Amino acid sequence: MSRRNAAWRWLPALLLAVTFGAAAGPAPGETLPPYRIATLAGPALTPSALHGRVLVVNFWATWCAPCRQEMPVLDAFQRKYAGQGVDVVAVSIDERADLDAVRRVLAPFSFAGALAVDSDLRAFGRVRQLPATFVIDRHGVLRRNGWDEAGVVDADTLDKAVRPLLRSGG
Repeated sequence: MSRRNAAWRWLPALLLAVTFGAAAGPAPGETLPPYRIATLAGPALTPSALHGRVLVVNFWATWCAPCRQEMPVLDAFQRKYAGQGVDVVAVSIDERADLDAVRRVLAPFSFAGALAVDSDLRAFGRVRQLPATFVIDRHGVLRRNGWDEAGVVDADTLDKAVRPLLRSGG
């Protein structure tokens, strides 16, 4: 077997290793690498643009019933804590062709929306399940990993994750 053929035989294994290594995503307590969430309404959310604010990032899809179930909770949370330095963004994993449906679902809510396909979200790792909600503190440090703590969030879960960050300045 030639060297060239041997190298090609290792390529699938290398791609799997890279994919699953990137899939791990961030760990709580770590500063997130750069990301850019292109909101539907305008300004992009980046670590530098959000410095000093707590960010709740929710991954969802129009076809995901549990995702849509938690949206009123996210909305109430956004309304309650926006004045204290909290932002909520719902990042849809739907395709760009589904933008009208995404906008219809988000219309009644006060939080920002975004499409994953228009954003740089590598910092969050590979989407493994929906819904998934992350919390990033005022200094860009991950405090809640949505992949590890998956499932529908409720007001109590969000309060426990975010309120300490508001009291401590974190």
